Amino acid sequence: MRIDVKYGLYIGILNFVWLLLEYISGLHGKYIEYHSIVTWFWIVIPIVGYILMYRKLKSLDPDGYLKFSTTIKSGLVAAGITAIIAIPSQTLYFFVINPGWTDFMVEQARLKIMATTSDPGEIESAVLAAKSYFSYVSYLIQNVAGSLFIGFALSIFIGVFMKKEKPKIPPIEVLKKLEEEQKDR
Repeated sequence: MRIDVKYGLYIGILNFVWLLLEYISGLHGKYIEYHSIVTWFWIVIPIVGYILMYRKLKSLDPDGYLKFSTTIKSGLVAAGITAIIAIPSQTLYFFVINPGWTDFMVEQARLKIMATTSDPGEIESAVLAAKSYFSYVSYLIQNVAGSLFIGFALSIFIGVFMKKEKPKIPPIEVLKKLEEEQKDR
């Protein structure tokens, strides 16, 4: 199996495991107030996944070379696989594991806005926005687009630091000229 496909699978599956751990630990219910902070720790999964993928790719070259273009291509493949895995992951989460997620989050938004205003128009507007934001389709788009964007961004960022291009060998005439200059010294 191609390395980029394998690591895309790893990252996608671990993203789903992270989602399940958030749910099991109560971050999608009882401890919702901590969710917005804790959920950012998820970013460790793709960062470590991409670094390990590029290290593996680099180790396959006998001289340890890794072209920047290879980091981009492999990163996009891994990101694509991760995005594809996000679709069944979100579907399973929204319709089997936690079918009440949208309703719960809409209620949280309603309570939060009611603490700041009693204007029925503002409350209704906030509830409609929450229904849209916390919907299955919204989360699906966020996860697929986010996987692609983060994968591409990490590919560029990590690729810049991990690339090691093969040195360009100068033409034979240049080498001969350098030898002559050294003899003349």
